[in-house]
Amino acid sequence: MSFFDDVERYFNTRCLYTAIEVQVNADNAELKKAYHKLSLRYHPDRSSVQDKDINKCKFQTLSKIHSILSNKESRAVYDETGELIDDDSLQNKDCDWDSYWRQLFKKITKKDIEKFEEEFKGSEKEAEEIKAYYIRFEGDMDEILNNVMCSTAEDETRFRKIITNLIEKKEVPEFDNFSKEDPQKIKLRKIRAEKEKKEAEQHANDIGLKTDDTLENLILQRQVDRSKEMNNFFNNLEAKYGQPKAKKSKKLTTDAPIKNAANATSKKVATKRKRK
Repeated sequence: MSFFDDVERYFNTRCLYTAIEVQVNADNAELKKAYHKLSLRYHPDRSSVQDKDINKCKFQTLSKIHSILSNKESRAVYDETGELIDDDSLQNKDCDWDSYWRQLFKKITKKDIEKFEEEFKGSEKEAEEIKAYYIRFEGDMDEILNNVMCSTAEDETRFRKIITNLIEKKEVPEFDNFSKEDPQKIKLRKIRAEKEKKEAEQHANDIGLKTDDTLENLILQRQVDRSKEMNNFFNNLEAKYGQPKAKKSKKLTTDAPIKNAANATSKKVATKRKRK
């Protein structure tokens, strides 16, 4: 199975740009941001037991895509030929893609999270997200709460006021999912949120959660209060605050083969042109 087969299997496309959700002319900063956002969604350490194996494969595939497109030579070959400089090297199972990821992004502190949440709540950006997700999900409050950053079940009343105001101003259509939502669904949403909160609290107690500021523990600590509704918050937060480490990290062992293969492939392309 080729690398393109893996990409199609996990992301329903053979286009690397589509898989990592960027435009063809995206620069390295945009590539890094997109890779970071998606890799957090599929990172094995942040996956449930049932999704861990498939998400590990998706995470590794995304990491490989980023390594290709962020490398000037391998990207040029892909853009020109639609092929990869060395498909075999991408199937290297010994490459530590988790280390590759950690070389690019720092851990987040509790202060980063609190600062971000304080700035986001009630901001224009939050209002834009509420509006966008209201339209996208046609007024489904479950989906709105699941996708707007920093949101919890406690934000529902505030969100409803914002959306109602948008409807009155005719900035958005009035969806029945919102204006005629079954009261039983609202009640079930509150019950579900409370249940998830208790489950997260029990899980934190079971693993003996400590109060340091590492991202892994901080995520679990936040789950006590926010549970599953916080997944999107951490993805977006890390995309905003993730920065490369100050130290100069060593490149992965696969970097050299990639460059060498790029040179070889470029020569082949040039030779083919001369023959035409």
